[in-house]
Amino acid sequence: MSRGRWALIALLAVGIGLFFGLGLHRRLALAELRLHQAALADWVTASPVVAGLGFLAACLAMAAFSLPGTLVLPLVGGAIFGPGWAVLLAALGMSAGAVLSFLSARYLLRDVLLRMWGRRLARIDEGLAREGAFLYLLSLRLVPVLPFFVVNLLLGLTGVRARVFYLTTLIGMLPAMVVLAGVGNRLAQFESAQEALSPQTLLGLCALALLMVAARRGWPLLGQALRARTRRRGA
Repeated sequence: MSRGRWALIALLAVGIGLFFGLGLHRRLALAELRLHQAALADWVTASPVVAGLGFLAACLAMAAFSLPGTLVLPLVGGAIFGPGWAVLLAALGMSAGAVLSFLSARYLLRDVLLRMWGRRLARIDEGLAREGAFLYLLSLRLVPVLPFFVVNLLLGLTGVRARVFYLTTLIGMLPAMVVLAGVGNRLAQFESAQEALSPQTLLGLCALALLMVAARRGWPLLGQALRARTRRRGA
Protein backbone atom coordinates (compact mmCIF):
# COMPACT_ATOMS: atom_id res chain seq x y z
CA MET A 1 0.00 0.00 0.00
CA SER A 2 1.36 3.41 -0.96
CA ARG A 3 2.36 6.08 1.54
CA GLY A 4 -0.49 8.28 0.37
CA ARG A 5 -3.03 5.61 1.24
CA TRP A 6 -1.49 5.06 4.67
CA ALA A 7 -1.58 8.82 5.28
CA LEU A 8 -5.28 9.01 4.38
CA ILE A 9 -6.11 6.00 6.56
CA ALA A 10 -4.19 7.62 9.43
CA LEU A 11 -6.17 10.84 8.89
CA LEU A 12 -9.41 8.86 9.02
CA ALA A 13 -8.35 7.19 12.29
CA VAL A 14 -7.33 10.54 13.82
CA GLY A 15 -10.64 12.14 12.85
CA ILE A 16 -12.64 9.33 14.46
CA GLY A 17 -10.43 9.39 17.55
CA LEU A 18 -10.87 13.13 17.99
CA PHE A 19 -14.65 12.83 17.59
CA PHE A 20 -14.90 10.42 20.51
CA GLY A 21 -11.95 11.78 22.49
CA LEU A 22 -13.39 15.29 22.60
CA GLY A 23 -16.82 13.96 23.51
CA LEU A 24 -18.44 15.39 20.40
CA HIS A 25 -20.79 12.39 20.17
CA ARG A 26 -22.37 13.52 23.44
CA ARG A 27 -23.02 16.99 22.00
CA LEU A 28 -25.59 15.48 19.64
CA ALA A 29 -27.91 14.48 22.48
CA LEU A 30 -31.16 16.45 22.51
CA ALA A 31 -30.70 17.29 26.20
CA GLU A 32 -27.35 18.86 25.31
CA LEU A 33 -28.99 20.75 22.48
CA ARG A 34 -31.59 22.25 24.78
CA LEU A 35 -28.88 23.25 27.24
CA HIS A 36 -27.05 25.29 24.60
CA GLN A 37 -30.06 26.27 22.51
CA ALA A 38 -29.98 29.97 23.40
CA ALA A 39 -26.26 30.28 22.65
CA LEU A 40 -26.66 28.46 19.34
CA ALA A 41 -29.59 30.69 18.37
CA ASP A 42 -27.55 33.81 19.16
CA TRP A 43 -24.65 32.47 17.09
CA VAL A 44 -26.91 31.78 14.10
CA THR A 45 -28.44 35.26 14.37
CA ALA A 46 -25.07 36.99 14.69
CA SER A 47 -23.20 34.96 12.05
CA PRO A 48 -25.69 33.10 9.84
CA VAL A 49 -23.20 32.38 7.05
CA VAL A 50 -20.50 31.07 9.39
CA ALA A 51 -23.05 29.01 11.34
CA GLY A 52 -24.51 27.57 8.15
CA LEU A 53 -21.09 26.67 6.76
CA GLY A 54 -20.13 25.15 10.11
CA PHE A 55 -23.23 22.97 10.15
CA LEU A 56 -22.65 21.99 6.51
CA ALA A 57 -19.05 21.01 7.34
CA ALA A 58 -20.22 18.99 10.36
CA CYS A 59 -22.72 17.06 8.20
CA LEU A 60 -20.06 16.39 5.58
CA ALA A 61 -17.43 15.27 8.11
CA MET A 62 -19.76 12.96 10.04
CA ALA A 63 -20.97 11.25 6.87
CA ALA A 64 -17.46 11.03 5.40
CA PHE A 65 -15.98 9.51 8.57
CA SER A 66 -18.99 7.20 9.07
CA LEU A 67 -19.55 8.55 12.58
CA PRO A 68 -22.58 7.61 14.70
CA GLY A 69 -25.36 10.12 15.05
CA THR A 70 -25.35 11.29 11.44
CA LEU A 71 -29.13 11.13 11.13
CA VAL A 72 -29.51 13.21 14.31
CA LEU A 73 -28.10 16.19 12.42
CA PRO A 74 -31.36 17.10 10.63
CA LEU A 75 -33.00 17.21 14.08
CA VAL A 76 -30.29 19.52 15.38
CA GLY A 77 -30.44 21.64 12.24
CA GLY A 78 -34.21 21.93 12.47
CA ALA A 79 -33.89 23.21 16.03
CA ILE A 80 -31.32 25.92 15.31
CA PHE A 81 -31.91 26.89 11.65
CA GLY A 82 -35.54 25.97 11.04
CA PRO A 83 -36.65 23.10 8.82
CA GLY A 84 -36.01 24.70 5.42
CA TRP A 85 -32.36 25.57 5.90
CA ALA A 86 -31.77 22.39 7.92
CA VAL A 87 -32.95 20.17 5.06
CA LEU A 88 -30.89 22.07 2.48
CA LEU A 89 -27.65 22.15 4.48
CA ALA A 90 -27.93 18.61 5.84
CA ALA A 91 -28.81 17.14 2.44
CA LEU A 92 -25.89 18.83 0.68
CA GLY A 93 -23.40 18.06 3.45
CA MET A 94 -24.43 14.48 4.12
CA SER A 95 -24.66 13.48 0.44
CA ALA A 96 -21.20 14.95 -0.25
CA GLY A 97 -19.82 13.20 2.84
CA ALA A 98 -21.43 9.94 1.73
CA VAL A 99 -19.58 10.22 -1.59
CA LEU A 100 -16.27 10.70 0.25
CA SER A 101 -17.01 7.61 2.35
CA PHE A 102 -17.94 5.74 -0.86
CA LEU A 103 -14.63 6.74 -2.47
CA SER A 104 -12.59 5.84 0.61
CA ALA A 105 -14.07 2.33 0.52
CA ARG A 106 -13.27 2.03 -3.19
CA TYR A 107 -9.70 3.27 -3.10
CA LEU A 108 -8.44 2.94 0.50
CA LEU A 109 -10.29 0.28 2.47
CA ARG A 110 -11.34 -2.15 -0.23
CA ASP A 111 -9.37 -5.20 0.96
CA VAL A 112 -10.38 -4.77 4.60
CA LEU A 113 -14.05 -4.28 3.80
CA LEU A 114 -14.14 -7.23 1.41
CA ARG A 115 -12.92 -9.49 4.20
CA MET A 116 -15.52 -8.09 6.60
CA TRP A 117 -18.56 -7.81 4.34
CA GLY A 118 -17.95 -10.13 1.40
CA ARG A 119 -21.24 -11.99 1.86
CA ARG A 120 -23.28 -8.80 2.16
CA LEU A 121 -21.61 -7.46 -0.95
CA ALA A 122 -22.79 -10.49 -2.92
CA ARG A 123 -26.40 -9.62 -2.04
CA ILE A 124 -25.83 -5.99 -3.04
CA ASP A 125 -24.46 -7.12 -6.42
CA GLU A 126 -27.52 -9.30 -6.94
CA GLY A 127 -29.82 -6.36 -6.20
CA LEU A 128 -27.90 -4.09 -8.59
CA ALA A 129 -28.12 -6.68 -11.36
CA ARG A 130 -31.81 -7.26 -10.73
CA GLU A 131 -33.08 -3.68 -10.30
CA GLY A 132 -30.45 -1.53 -11.95
CA ALA A 133 -28.15 0.90 -10.14
CA PHE A 134 -30.47 3.90 -9.86
CA LEU A 135 -33.59 2.07 -8.68
CA TYR A 136 -31.74 -0.23 -6.29
CA LEU A 137 -29.69 2.53 -4.67
CA LEU A 138 -32.73 4.74 -4.31
CA SER A 139 -34.59 1.89 -2.60
CA LEU A 140 -31.71 1.46 -0.13
CA ARG A 141 -32.04 5.12 0.85
CA LEU A 142 -35.84 5.22 1.02
CA VAL A 143 -36.06 1.92 2.93
CA PRO A 144 -33.06 1.88 5.31
CA VAL A 145 -32.63 -1.88 5.75
CA LEU A 146 -28.91 -1.15 6.21
CA PRO A 147 -27.37 1.71 8.24
CA PHE A 148 -26.48 4.86 6.32
CA PHE A 149 -22.71 4.41 6.64
CA VAL A 150 -22.83 0.70 5.71
CA VAL A 151 -24.55 1.54 2.41
CA ASN A 152 -21.87 4.17 1.70
CA LEU A 153 -19.03 1.74 2.27
CA LEU A 154 -20.56 -1.31 0.59
CA LEU A 155 -21.50 0.57 -2.56
CA GLY A 156 -17.92 1.81 -2.84
CA LEU A 157 -16.91 -1.82 -3.41
CA THR A 158 -19.21 -2.15 -6.43
CA GLY A 159 -18.91 -0.76 -9.93
CA VAL A 160 -21.56 1.93 -9.35
CA ARG A 161 -20.58 5.37 -10.64
CA ALA A 162 -19.99 8.08 -8.06
CA ARG A 163 -22.44 10.50 -9.72
CA VAL A 164 -25.26 7.90 -9.64
CA PHE A 165 -24.47 7.19 -6.00
CA TYR A 166 -24.54 10.91 -5.16
CA LEU A 167 -27.83 11.57 -6.96
CA THR A 168 -29.66 8.62 -5.40
CA THR A 169 -28.31 9.51 -1.96
CA LEU A 170 -29.47 13.11 -2.27
CA ILE A 171 -32.95 12.18 -3.51
CA GLY A 172 -33.44 9.21 -1.22
CA MET A 173 -32.56 11.07 1.99
CA LEU A 174 -34.89 14.02 1.40
CA PRO A 175 -38.16 12.54 2.75
CA ALA A 176 -36.58 11.47 6.04
CA MET A 177 -34.76 14.79 6.36
CA VAL A 178 -37.93 16.81 5.86
CA VAL A 179 -39.67 14.90 8.66
CA LEU A 180 -36.68 14.93 11.02
CA ALA A 181 -35.98 18.65 10.51
CA GLY A 182 -39.65 19.42 11.18
CA VAL A 183 -39.56 17.37 14.37
CA GLY A 184 -36.31 19.08 15.40
CA ASN A 185 -37.87 22.48 14.88
CA ARG A 186 -40.62 21.54 17.34
CA LEU A 187 -38.35 19.76 19.80
CA ALA A 188 -36.54 22.99 20.48
CA GLN A 189 -39.77 24.31 22.01
CA PHE A 190 -40.53 21.36 24.27
CA GLU A 191 -39.92 21.27 28.00
CA SER A 192 -40.55 17.53 28.43
CA ALA A 193 -40.67 14.26 26.53
CA GLN A 194 -44.46 14.21 26.93
CA GLU A 195 -44.75 17.53 25.08
CA ALA A 196 -42.61 16.12 22.27
CA LEU A 197 -45.28 13.50 21.59
CA SER A 198 -47.61 16.05 20.07
CA PRO A 199 -50.07 15.15 17.30
CA GLN A 200 -47.96 17.01 14.72
CA THR A 201 -44.78 15.20 15.73
CA LEU A 202 -46.45 11.79 15.76
CA LEU A 203 -48.09 12.51 12.40
CA GLY A 204 -44.73 13.35 10.85
CA LEU A 205 -43.10 10.19 12.19
CA CYS A 206 -46.05 8.06 11.07
CA ALA A 207 -45.87 9.61 7.60
CA LEU A 208 -42.19 8.70 7.37
CA ALA A 209 -42.89 5.13 8.51
CA LEU A 210 -45.73 4.76 5.99
CA LEU A 211 -43.49 6.09 3.22
CA MET A 212 -40.89 3.45 4.03
CA VAL A 213 -43.49 0.68 4.09
CA ALA A 214 -45.01 1.86 0.80
CA ALA A 215 -41.56 2.02 -0.80
CA ARG A 216 -40.70 -1.46 0.40
CA ARG A 217 -43.94 -2.93 -0.97
CA GLY A 218 -44.22 -0.87 -4.13
CA TRP A 219 -40.60 -0.72 -5.27
CA PRO A 220 -40.47 -4.27 -6.72
CA LEU A 221 -43.63 -3.54 -8.73
CA LEU A 222 -42.13 -0.29 -10.07
CA GLY A 223 -38.94 -2.10 -11.02
CA GLN A 224 -40.88 -4.80 -12.87
CA ALA A 225 -42.93 -2.20 -14.76
CA LEU A 226 -39.83 -0.28 -15.84
CA ARG A 227 -38.03 -3.44 -16.95
CA ALA A 228 -41.08 -4.56 -18.94
CA ARG A 229 -41.24 -1.17 -20.65
CA THR A 230 -37.53 -1.37 -21.51
CA ARG A 231 -37.99 -4.83 -23.03
CA ARG A 232 -40.94 -3.63 -25.14
CA ARG A 233 -38.88 -0.75 -26.50
CA GLY A 234 -36.02 -3.07 -27.35
CA ALA A 235 -38.30 -5.56 -29.09
